[in-house]
Amino acid sequence: MPIDIKYSVDIKYPVFVYGTLKKGYALHSVLKNATFLGKSTMEGTLINLGPFPALLRVVKASSPGVVKGELYKINSSVLAALDIVEAEGHLYNRVMVKTTGGMAWTYELREVPDNWGNSIIESGEWTNENAHKDIAI
Repeated sequence: MPIDIKYSVDIKYPVFVYGTLKKGYALHSVLKNATFLGKSTMEGTLINLGPFPALLRVVKASSPGVVKGELYKINSSVLAALDIVEAEGHLYNRVMVKTTGGMAWTYELREVPDNWGNSIIESGEWTNENAHKDIAI
C-alpha cells in the first residue's frame, strides 16, 4: 500500500532590486513578504526611463559601472508577482547576476534604446529625484 505523504517545499530565491521595488518606493509592497538581506551593488549601468529606472549589464566609459540596490530573499509566489510587475519577457528579462551579496535574480532592460548613453544615472542609485527628470531617449 503506497504511503501518501503531503508536503510543500517553498524554495527561496535571492533577488536584487534597484528602483521602484526598493524600500520607500512605489512598488515595494510587492516585497512585503520578502526577507531583507541588506544593501548590495552589482556591476552595470542604471538608466532613467522617466518614472522608473532600467538596468543594463554593460558599462560605458561615462558610467560609474556600479548599480546600487537592495537584496531580498523571496518565495516562488513573490518571484511570479515580480515577473508580472516587471513585464518579464516583454520590457525586462529576469537574469542571474553577481552582486556583492552573492548571486541573485534581477531584471534587465530587454531592448537597449539607441540613445541610452544620454540617460545614465551617474550615481548608480535610483532616487525620487531621478523620477520624471527630462530624459533624452
